[in-house]
Amino acid sequence: MLRARRSAEAGNTARGDLSRLACVPAILAMATRPSAILILCDELVPGLEPFGRRFIQAPICLVTANPDLATRAPGDVTVACGRLDDRRWLRGLARFHGPSLIVDHRRCSEAERAFAFAVLYPMLARGGVYAVPERTGFRARLPALNPSARLLDQRLAALGGGGRRHGGYRMVGKPDAAPASIRLRPAAEIPAPSAISIDAPPYRRALAELVGAPPRIADFAARFSGSEAVPPGARVYRFRDARVFGFALVQVGDALVEESLINRDRGDYLGALTLAPDGTGSVHHTLPHPRRVSGRTVHLWQLWAENYGHWLIECLPRLHVAARAGLLDGAKVTVHAIPAMETVYRDSLAALGIGADRIVWLTQREVVFAELVYPTPITRQPITKSPLVIDSAREIRQRIGPPPEPLAERIYVSRNRNARRRLVNEAEVIAVLAERGYRTVHPETECFARQVQIFAAARFVIGGMGAALSNLAFAEPGVRCLMLTNQDMLDDFFLDLIGLVRGTYVCIHGSSAAPDLGMQSDYAIPIDILRETLDRHGF
Repeated sequence: MLRARRSAEAGNTARGDLSRLACVPAILAMATRPSAILILCDELVPGLEPFGRRFIQAPICLVTANPDLATRAPGDVTVACGRLDDRRWLRGLARFHGPSLIVDHRRCSEAERAFAFAVLYPMLARGGVYAVPERTGFRARLPALNPSARLLDQRLAALGGGGRRHGGYRMVGKPDAAPASIRLRPAAEIPAPSAISIDAPPYRRALAELVGAPPRIADFAARFSGSEAVPPGARVYRFRDARVFGFALVQVGDALVEESLINRDRGDYLGALTLAPDGTGSVHHTLPHPRRVSGRTVHLWQLWAENYGHWLIECLPRLHVAARAGLLDGAKVTVHAIPAMETVYRDSLAALGIGADRIVWLTQREVVFAELVYPTPITRQPITKSPLVIDSAREIRQRIGPPPEPLAERIYVSRNRNARRRLVNEAEVIAVLAERGYRTVHPETECFARQVQIFAAARFVIGGMGAALSNLAFAEPGVRCLMLTNQDMLDDFFLDLIGLVRGTYVCIHGSSAAPDLGMQSDYAIPIDILRETLDRHGF
């Protein structure tokens, strides 16, 4: 009998079905609001990828003692590897992620499962669900034989989860939290120490020289070509006990900082927030123990920061603003926890003297800051930026320094390793440009410092319109730029940026390969038009 019991414990194989678990109403509701999912496992869980696609607002983290999972997990799934019998490690992991769903999918003893439940359930978000596999066959009789099995059953039953079963799991839910009232207010109206102002002068956008652009694109560019731009005023606020949640939204008491809604209207990307047209609304915070960050922290993150160009042009310059306000020394900085961008974030911040120990990685879950330094946005996308962007770029360039060897003054910037807006006849284009001494570069294959050096050295830049060309902020004044794109991409972001570096802007709008895809379509550039444009504009 003892051997049978040990065999049953060791073979306690998880038999739950994630696809069926996703149909539970309380879990399905997570698909429409920010949350997080922790899955305790020994191996990759069957059905993980389709399960994850249902919950685009809920990042999945596999919690495991198996280091091999780090290289085998899907790209959009993170893996936390450690000792699952370490109470402090488990609690810290849960505090960081703020899970609304925890699934214990391990082959483990009932004692191990009961231990994890005791540690993690208190950290589960209000309205969340904790799921453990059902016992089948001989294992269904374990409570009569095993004190650990009885303990787990007692804990589940005490919380109302003894009889809830679905998809091969026993489940226990946590009562939801009530939304709290909130009101939208400009930062200047929120009680705080006086703001520090960093002024920036007006500037003039570049003249737009377009080739092959359809009338609506040409008309749009004509509205801004050579026009004067007045940048937003940079203000630096300091808020006590501020809460950051969702896509970088800032809450102070019962007020939502209006400026933190940058790059969205009042109906998009709000997550736990609901807003009425008059600025009143509610926020639904659910974490029983949100992370708390002591000391001073500069808030850099804003919506779209997961894009290289927006990080470079909209976020990093706010660090420069905080430094000029005298509030950066020793401060931490907030950064969005996006695995694909982590290296860029680390390297670019390191160039400004911010080490990894000063980065506060944020998800969409609420985090409370003892002192939050909030530099207001210095851009109004997509057509207005600020000379402070170039000041920031110059500082980064100076800190990185020159390369050990001379770099090309003529570069072609390819984006054909991306999934969209590819140049379908790139080989022909490269051949023409090679005749004129252009070197092809793929910025995404270079480290951050090397990208800065490449664009700082370039005097003639030709490339497919996209985020990598935001590196033109590092270029010398007078740089000549020829953009290549399709029939639907607007000349706004880069027309404005080239004006800031006092450069020349030319763009060829080629033929779209898939017009129904709009600005995301691949495209072709007619070679005769390319040659003519190169000659006419001195490329």
